[in-house]
Amino acid sequence: MKPLVVLQCEVVERTVPEWYSSCGEMSHAIAEGIGLQDRETLMVPVCDGVAPPPPEEVSAIALTGAAVMVGDGLPWIHETSDYVRRAIAAGVPVLGVCFGHQLLAHALGGTVGPIDGAPEYGTATIGVTEHGRDDPLFAAAPETFAAQAAHYQGVLTPPADAVVLARNEKGIQALRYAPRAWGLQFHPEFTAEGTALTLALVREPLEAAGLDVDAALAGVSPSPEAAAVLAAFGAVVRSAD
Repeated sequence: MKPLVVLQCEVVERTVPEWYSSCGEMSHAIAEGIGLQDRETLMVPVCDGVAPPPPEEVSAIALTGAAVMVGDGLPWIHETSDYVRRAIAAGVPVLGVCFGHQLLAHALGGTVGPIDGAPEYGTATIGVTEHGRDDPLFAAAPETFAAQAAHYQGVLTPPADAVVLARNEKGIQALRYAPRAWGLQFHPEFTAEGTALTLALVREPLEAAGLDVDAALAGVSPSPEAAAVLAAFGAVVRSAD
């Protein structure tokens, strides 16, 4: 059986060791949430310029979050953008999370930039759109649900033919880019504890950017419905086997 490939857009063990020591690697949490234990999972640090297997040799692709921005122009971002375009064209199931979601939008012709107001960090309330109600990733989700968020930028203009599946007052929270390609602005792999630690670690820059960190910490809560979106993606992958 072909492997699940997780494209590591950041290696947290190296960049934020304090977070890693408590919460582990984002890429591993995403893979665990997708739940494809019946096949191999390959962790590919594309942020280090490591090339992933050809799309035709994988069963699905997930992209992690990152502290960099898609507009930074790093060579690996261009290379990964080309790779996901080829994967989507080949019909491979693809899921991007936070930065990974923004990279998909950028690769497919959308625009990414700073969101209005303060950064969105903490536990957010997400609303499912009418299109989302008919989508396999959100069909079982309630009309609104809690999700962990950690981002300064978002998708401002979706690519042509992309469908908005979820949103809130900060903007687009989920897109379907193609029949088997999705992006999530929120972090379904984050726990409430991980979000609280994130807020504590980056309190100073967040406050400088206008976020009330104490209020955000007070509002942190579990987000099981958001985590279920990862499992729903796993079900899509299994149905495509």
